[in-house]
Amino acid sequence: KECNGIIFVIDSSDEKRMGVVKDEINQMLSHADMGKNLCPMLFLANKMDLQDAKTASEIKSTLKLDQIKDRPWIIMETNAIKGDGILEGIKWLRQ
Repeated sequence: KECNGIIFVIDSSDEKRMGVVKDEINQMLSHADMGKNLCPMLFLANKMDLQDAKTASEIKSTLKLDQIKDRPWIIMETNAIKGDGILEGIKWLRQ
C-alpha cells in the first residue's frame, strides 16, 4: 500500500457539490492507510475557463484545505480541455 502522490480533481464551477467534495477529502484523509503514508496531495481546481468557476483561493477556503497539516499539498487552477495548469501540478507532485 505505497503511495507516491494523490491527485484530486475538483469541479471549480460546481459550488453545490463543494460540501460533498469536502466530505470525500475528509473521509480519504481519515482512512487508516492514509495515516501510514504521508504522500503529497495535488488538488486540481478544474474548469477555470467557466464564468462561475471559483478561484483556487476560494476553494481552499471553502474546503478548509489549510487544515491539512500532516502532508504537503497544493491546489492549482486548471483547464483540462486546454491543458492549462496540469503539467505544472504534475511537476510539483514529482518533486
